[in-house]
Amino acid sequence: MSFHDKLASLLSREAADAAKVPDRAERMGDMIEAIARGLGFTVAVACNGNQEGIETMIAAAERYALEEAASKADFARFMASVRDSTIPPVKTGEG
Repeated sequence: MSFHDKLASLLSREAADAAKVPDRAERMGDMIEAIARGLGFTVAVACNGNQEGIETMIAAAERYALEEAASKADFARFMASVRDSTIPPVKTGEG
């Protein structure tokens, strides 16, 4: 299995697991932070620290990430609606 396949599999599993827990926003935020840290390091090394190269590569990665997120938005909305319909309402103790 290639690095690409291993990483995609790991991220898919983590996102699916994170989507099931009450603090999913925090867990997914932690994932995004770790991915950004790894991306920043990889880009810096790939560009030999050249600022112009770093800016170009990060801009391209950002465009790609936006395209990927947009292409999966319908599925994400569907997952959220299913999740929200299966979670019982939280009792607040009022009334």
